[in-house]
Amino acid sequence: LHADPCIDDFDCEIENEYCYSGECCESTDVDECGVCSGGGIAEVCGEEFDSGGTFIGDYYVGTPEFSNLALTSETEYISFDGNCSSFPEIGTCDNFQVRWSGTIFADVAGEYNFRSVTDYGVRLYIDGEVVIDHWQPQGPTSRYGHIDLLAGNHDLLMEYFESGGGQEAHLFWTPPN
Repeated sequence: LHADPCIDDFDCEIENEYCYSGECCESTDVDECGVCSGGGIAEVCGEEFDSGGTFIGDYYVGTPEFSNLALTSETEYISFDGNCSSFPEIGTCDNFQVRWSGTIFADVAGEYNFRSVTDYGVRLYIDGEVVIDHWQPQGPTSRYGHIDLLAGNHDLLMEYFESGGGQEAHLFWTPPN
């Protein structure tokens, strides 16, 4: 881990290190929350998305995008660990897309910050508004967005695509300070 905060992977000085939650670390240093061990968000990541509900994940294979539904499953958190054996049985580790949908609960009104960590493309919508949009190939990279929310329930939709190599997708959020 480096003491200097990073903004993206280019800020990390050592090859094969990635920027997670403002810290450079190797992917093996990432904890179950998808951030560097000891990172500030790690202690609360599970609590933050525990709205008492679930997310529905629709898994699609092949091209064109989101055209061949292979599986629908429920999950409490949006978190892929990049290990194909942990993926639902969709029959492939490459050339697939996932669309997660669900509801999040904002305890208080204010600006909420969102962070995705994906290996390939990601789009995040809250109440239909684009919060993160990076729909292009990339290694494991953090992307950030924010939105003002009123207290209460809000619709969340996250889309992810993978076309080769590693597979990873995580989503985090933090409430207003």
